[in-house]
Formats: sequence, C-alpha cells, structure tokens
Amino acid sequence: MAKSPPLEPVDDAEDTKRLLVIASIALGCWAALATVSNYSGLFEYHANYRNRPITGVMALLAFVFAGHIVALFIGLRIRSRRRLTELIVAVAVVFRLTILPTVPIQELDIYRYLWDGAVTTTGTSPFRYSPKQVHDANANAPLPKDLAKLVKLRDNHPALAEILSRVHYGDLPTIYPPVSQAVFAMASFMTPPEATLYQRVVILKAWFVALDLATLWILIALLRFTKRHVAWSIAYGWSPLVLKEIANAGHLDAIAVFLTMLAIYLAVRLFWPTTDEEPPSRRYAWMGAVLGLAVGAKLYPIILVPWVAFTAVRRRGWKTAGIMTGTTAAVVLATCWPMLPRSHSPAAQQPPAADTSVLHPPSVIDVSVQDPSRGLSTFLRYWEMNDFLFMIVVENLKPMADVAPQDTAWFSIVPESWRMRLLGPWSRAMQVSSRDAAFMMSRALTGFAFVALALALAWYAAQAKHPTVWLSYGFLTTAWFWLLAPTQNPWYWVWALPLVGFARSRVWLAMGGLVLIYYIRFWFSYQRPDQEVFGTAYRGTTFFDFVITWLEFAPWFLWLAIDWYRSRKPRTEQPVTQPSR
Repeated sequence: MAKSPPLEPVDDAEDTKRLLVIASIALGCWAALATVSNYSGLFEYHANYRNRPITGVMALLAFVFAGHIVALFIGLRIRSRRRLTELIVAVAVVFRLTILPTVPIQELDIYRYLWDGAVTTTGTSPFRYSPKQVHDANANAPLPKDLAKLVKLRDNHPALAEILSRVHYGDLPTIYPPVSQAVFAMASFMTPPEATLYQRVVILKAWFVALDLATLWILIALLRFTKRHVAWSIAYGWSPLVLKEIANAGHLDAIAVFLTMLAIYLAVRLFWPTTDEEPPSRRYAWMGAVLGLAVGAKLYPIILVPWVAFTAVRRRGWKTAGIMTGTTAAVVLATCWPMLPRSHSPAAQQPPAADTSVLHPPSVIDVSVQDPSRGLSTFLRYWEMNDFLFMIVVENLKPMADVAPQDTAWFSIVPESWRMRLLGPWSRAMQVSSRDAAFMMSRALTGFAFVALALALAWYAAQAKHPTVWLSYGFLTTAWFWLLAPTQNPWYWVWALPLVGFARSRVWLAMGGLVLIYYIRFWFSYQRPDQEVFGTAYRGTTFFDFVITWLEFAPWFLWLAIDWYRSRKPRTEQPVTQPSR
C-alpha cells in the first residue's frame, strides 16, 4: 500500500497574522457602519427614508461576510487552539463593543421591548393592554387602576412617551413570552428614570450582547467537548448577521439562543458523560428546565423537544426521558401562562393594518382588557415575510380572481377552479375568508411537512453514536423549521447559526450572508414604491417578494441539492476535528 504524501506544514504564526489582518479590516468596516448609523443621522427614526444608504450598508455587510468566511477557513488550519480561542473571543468582544452604541438600522422591535419592560416594572402585565390603548388613554378620564399607572408612566417620562409612539403594530398586545419579558424588566429596573431614549436602547442592547457572548462561550465549550476545531466558533462569533441583528438592532433572540445552547450543552454532557457513572435524574430535570426556559423566551425551541426526548429514551430509558420532558412541559406552562388565551376579541379575527406603527387617537377610546394571546395569534395567522417555500405554496392556493396582474406571482400556476375546490370546505369549516383559508392551509401543509421531518431527524439522531452527528441533526431541525416558515426574518437564522459548525455541508454557511438580502426590500419600498421595476409588472416590495427572494433562495437550494447528491456515499461516524460534509 502506497504511503500518503506528507501533509504540507502549516505556519500558525502566519495564519494568525492573516486572521488579525482580516479582523482589522472588518473592524474598520464596523466603525464605518457605526459612523453612518450614529453620526450621519440617516437611520434615525424620523429621518427621511429615501435618503437612507441601504444599498451601501448591504454592500459593506456583504464584504464583511466574505471576510469572516475566509477567516473561518484560515482558522481551521491553525493548530494552536488556546491562542486561537483567545483571539476569536477578543475580536468578537471588540466587534460587539463597536456596534453596541449604534442606532438600530431598519429595525423597530426594540421599542416594544423597552415599553414592555417599563410596563412590567409597574407590576402590570405587558399582555394586558396594547400600546395603542395606553397612548390614546386620557389621564383625566376614569381609568382602570393598572391602566392609570401606565398613563402616569407615559406622562412622567418623555423618553417612554416617545418609545410608546414608536412601537410597531401598537394596536396589538405584545407577542414576546414571559422569560424575555423578565429580561426586559430587569434592564428597565436598572435603567435610571431620567435616562434618554438612546441610553435606554443601549442599556437593553448591552443585556442582549452579554447573552450573545455567553452563547459564544457555550459554543466554544461544546466544540471542545466534541473535539471539533474551535475555529468553527468564528461562524457565529464574527458573523455579520449576529452583529447586525443583536449588537445593532437589539433583537431579543439572544435570550432564547443562549438558553437553547445551554440546554444543548447540558444534554450533550448527559448523553455522552466522561465517566461510566450514570448521571442523577435531577441533572436531566435541570436540563429540561433550561429548555423550558428557552421556550419561555421565544417559542421556537419547542421544536427541539422530540430531538432531545428520543435520544433520552434510547440512551437513558423512558423514566429519565419522562423526567426531562415533564420538567420542560411544567416550566413552559409556568412561564407562558400569562400569554395564554383569556377571552376572545372580535379584533383578533382581523389582520393588522398595513401600517400601524403610528398611533392615531380614535373617536372612542377602548380601555377593555385585551386577550393576552391576541398578538401571538395574529402573528401566526397573518405574518409572511422573506419566505420562499411557504410563498410557493400559498401563492398557488390563495384565490386570484380579484388580484391585479401586477400583484400575481409569476410562479402561480394552479388553476383557479382547483383552488376553490380545495379552499371551499376549509373556508366554511373554519368560518374564514378564502384568502385566510389559503394561508391556514399553507400553514397546515408546511407544518405537517416540518413535523414529519423533525420526527425523522429526531429518530435518526437517537441512533447517533457521537455527539457531533447528534448535533448535526439538531442543526437541521432548526434550519428546516426556518426554511418552511412563512416568516423568515434574517435574525431568525441566528437560532440555527451556533450549530452550523456541526452541519454536514458547508453550503449552510452561505445562508448567514444571503439572508441579509432581506434588507434590500426596504430600498424597493422607499425608492420604487409605485413604479414598475426593471421592465416587469411588479412594483416596489412586490418585485422583491416575487423576484428577489428567488435570487436569495433558489440558487442556494440548487447548490444544497447538488452537494447532497455528491455526498451520498456511506459514511462511518467518526469523532473528527476537520469538517464533515
């Protein structure tokens, strides 16, 4: 048998210098972004939308994304793991500190978080009244005691009054679960009453960044335990998507991602212990409790319960699995009960207005208590954004008889008669319009596809002999949940990103950059709202929805399919330090 040629020696010092150069260039880019965000005033809330340099910001993020991918593959060649770890963490911290003080670019969610946190500190549930009710309430009129406290909060703090006016979809009560609400409240409690709006934004973002860095620390620990190269943490720690969506935009997803990664790390340590001693049942209960808290922060981690439970049954038996899942269920119920349905409001049956970010006083003020679940149910029944697979389904189901040609998807090919045959029984049974029935049916179809896929992935994960293989199935579960959802906001991809280093295909790395194309939608909204784009019949955001999303997703799906086809050869599970396909 011929001997393999010797491996070409790798110079760790030279590769480390290359990483430092890439990090320095990226830091310059983040500093430029901070300058545009903070000092130009172009992304301030009241700035002229048409003057916002969205395409320039997107080009900058694309350049940084390409650099961080190059940095990842250079890092995978470095053998000195300890110094590399220190470099990765140090650069990640510096990047976040540079972006932390910036004004959120094209995002408004943080204003809802700030208002919710202030509401909770008064002892009032943020699920009780919508921001619009508080905004419109007359301080001189008889009001319920809890609403009167919120009105006083509004009138005594100018910064909170401005925050209240900026809350997006203010006619709906909050959709954010109680564990995240607790973080909002803690940040609000630690914020001085006289703090400005800008200071409140930075303080809350600091909480998210701290949890984001804690996620990076857990990821590094997980890579070490599974004997994967620590450089894979660059895919998360230096990701422009993570930096943009957490350090800049201040999305709460940092809370749920941290708790989810902590639960996953605990699960790996329990399923693959370093000693022959059986871990006590209470440790499984603690792991289940952390997973339950993750669900209580943002509901998506519920999809990972079968993945963990199936493995617990196979490796530790039904009793242990029951303790774990029972604890998870109990914590979810205990933390989420404030947002469970209490009453049914007629308004819950109506979709949100096209633009309710600006609150206008109605002729009659409604001070009745809202159904706490109304915000979440509205999101689940009507929200659709930046989707691809779901869009293909729904555009071939919803009735098109009254839809103008410029609003008709070019890939809508199912005959109208077929659609009505499908939708008629569903519409009558659910007592909703045909368009709503189409959305709900699309939800059911894609939901069924995901459940079947998630159960299959959980089954195969339970057979895994090494944690790297098990974690790859966890990544796929989260990734396909996002790909089949009607709302594919870019910050939702952060849910899967910490585990991308365990994916069997490097094609998944590209999604962290492609998803940022979403922000081009704002450019079409501002610059071409009523004009036909590039000779098509589509105008503004319709062009983005029906054309740009295909450029965002279709080539990537083709690339993924080709990569899957080329890697179908049987593989034996090996604990490797180099990336597997």
